[in-house]
Amino acid sequence: MIYDAETIKLADTTEKITDITTRSLQEVKNKLSDKMLTLEGEIPDSISLASGGCYLCERCKRRDNLPCKQPEKMRYSLDSFGFDLTAITSDLLQIDLKWSKNSLPEYYTLIHALLTKKSLGTKLENIEI
Repeated sequence: MIYDAETIKLADTTEKITDITTRSLQEVKNKLSDKMLTLEGEIPDSISLASGGCYLCERCKRRDNLPCKQPEKMRYSLDSFGFDLTAITSDLLQIDLKWSKNSLPEYYTLIHALLTKKSLGTKLENIEI
């Protein structure tokens, strides 16, 4: 998710940084999640992992010790399984992860994964969201 200079400039308070981050990342994450679920349907015995936590429901039922309302869509995050996302992005993809501190960063990186025991070859090249 790349932000232009004007958006970065407008994000001049913690509240604005949080709002812009939440809205923009949620939109991209929803598109990525939908695409990954489609790929799971096309590739037998595969499962996807998502970036960050699950935001399918306004309030997660699991917080109240109840079963997930959308188990067919809910996916665990890579970091919940101990994946070192900083190492993956820097070592394998040559991308530095950016974080917001006192300003909106120039970009954020969302990492989703598709796990399968079979080689996919070039099947996943040039996927568009």
